[in-house]
Amino acid sequence: MMLFQKTIKTKAFALLAVSLVAVPAVMANTMPAAPTKAELQQRLLLALTGEYSNFYALTEQPTTVGDFPPIIQHAESVSLASGEQALLVKQGFLSSRASNVSNSYYRRTLYVFVTPRNSNELVQVSYPLSPSVSKQALTEPDALSQLPRLPGCEIFWQYEPMANGHDSFNGYRSPDRCFFVDEKNTPVHLETIVHVTNNELQMTENLLDSSGEPLVETELGGTITLNPIRFFDMTVSFLPDGANKENAEAWISVQPDGLIHDHGQHINLRTQKEQQVLPYQIKLVRAEGNESLLQVRIYSLGLDTPLEDLTVELNDGVGVLHIDPLRVEIELRR
Repeated sequence: MMLFQKTIKTKAFALLAVSLVAVPAVMANTMPAAPTKAELQQRLLLALTGEYSNFYALTEQPTTVGDFPPIIQHAESVSLASGEQALLVKQGFLSSRASNVSNSYYRRTLYVFVTPRNSNELVQVSYPLSPSVSKQALTEPDALSQLPRLPGCEIFWQYEPMANGHDSFNGYRSPDRCFFVDEKNTPVHLETIVHVTNNELQMTENLLDSSGEPLVETELGGTITLNPIRFFDMTVSFLPDGANKENAEAWISVQPDGLIHDHGQHINLRTQKEQQVLPYQIKLVRAEGNESLLQVRIYSLGLDTPLEDLTVELNDGVGVLHIDPLRVEIELRR
């Protein structure tokens, strides 16, 4: 998948998000059959589908990830006229995502996967898309022939099973073949190293000169880590001091501020009528490996240590939390 800056003066960062599809369990005392190329290609396609962000890594692992802005990537399957499945991948800044619809993304790319006849590698080919190219247009005959391709910048993927039964994929883009020319007419070679495990992608991108040495003017942020992200709607009520909690009219409706997602955003609370900021914040954190659970942390405004750290179970995407003076209902945005 292709992601690079056209100028070395700007901080380079790569946006690629993949999640892992678990390997089905095998019967005891039997050896699992090696996956075919077609099966591996389908797993890689499924792994890329969905919404992902690096915000979780930035908030929960700030000392181990690169200095990248919070971004979001949305990938959806596209059926080409040939019957092959490709991916329409859109990338943008997390802060610009609208409340109910996706934001205007700064990059749109079509990913097509091929399997060379005499190789175990999967090859990912990237086609940059202008905003005028619709998803429907990609399904038309000869659509690919009308799109620009990034020659030499393919990513070659190799499958690697893990000891815990999960899959992993290793991807590599060679700087010998992938390069562009900056505004000074200087060749800039791009090397990309990708490692995909369960629900996580780690990718490191290097910009090199023609001799393979790092470009001294380039500020690279290191390794970017992305995880699946989910968005929620939240309804909050607040009970003032001294009020009777059994009196339904005593509870004040509260408006959560900003995007609500499970990557650890501190959510400010303000009364809907007076717009008064409450002395509390709420933070939602994804539960590793279990989509039916959600960590909910309550903070005093301005403090980093939570007053409460609770695990809430989502029933049909809805979770309810009563912890005075707050009542919180969280609903997964479909």
